[in-house]
Amino acid sequence: QSSEELIGRPVTDFVAPASLPPMLSDLARLIKPGDCSPPFPAVMIRSDGSGLDVEVLTVKMVWEGHDAFQVVTRDVSERRAAEAA
Repeated sequence: QSSEELIGRPVTDFVAPASLPPMLSDLARLIKPGDCSPPFPAVMIRSDGSGLDVEVLTVKMVWEGHDAFQVVTRDVSERRAAEAA
């Protein structure tokens, strides 16, 4: 997908259904700007529908005067494959 197709969509559009409840629970624990979640495992959905193992870190912030979340994901699929071997 192009960046234009992604911008403005909620990150939850790209999260596998099984990974969504723990991610939302983590977001609810972030109370004030600067609060940060510990890294946690999740599966994101690629544009072709396949899953991607990631580690997610979320920071609560203020963006243009409104509460927002910065969500950082790191691809850990190679690490997971090595652990499984």
